[in-house]
Amino acid sequence: MSKEKEQESSRFKVDDRRMFTPEGEPVGRGADEPKDRNPRSPATEPDRPVGQERAAERPNQGDETVDFASFVLSLATSAMAYLGEVPDPASGKKVENLEGAKQMIDILSMLQEKTKGNLEKDEDRLISSLLYELRMKYLGKARVIKL
Repeated sequence: MSKEKEQESSRFKVDDRRMFTPEGEPVGRGADEPKDRNPRSPATEPDRPVGQERAAERPNQGDETVDFASFVLSLATSAMAYLGEVPDPASGKKVENLEGAKQMIDILSMLQEKTKGNLEKDEDRLISSLLYELRMKYLGKARVIKL
């Protein structure tokens, strides 16, 4: 085999199969790429843990970012729904589930303990006040104390 043919056979071709440009715009399909190609086929994509999505495949969440305060507030809202203080988002009805409320309060308490010393003053005040309010409401609903 000649040197030229040897070099050609040792070359490899790189196909850019990204679906979006760095600016987030969709990339048009090339003429040589089939339109029905499954982007998640095992032959074209490395293995990854179950449930993990590529960023391009996630539903558009808008420009909202989740910060610590919004995360804690979402957990507290779930606890309030379990306490029957706010309507359940799925049914629209106020239903008490004291076990669910206790679990959400315990999760918030664990989060407070694990983040101790790493929170800003506002974040620490937020989680402390939410936990106090939720615990008092829980104790009132569980008939441990009278409010």
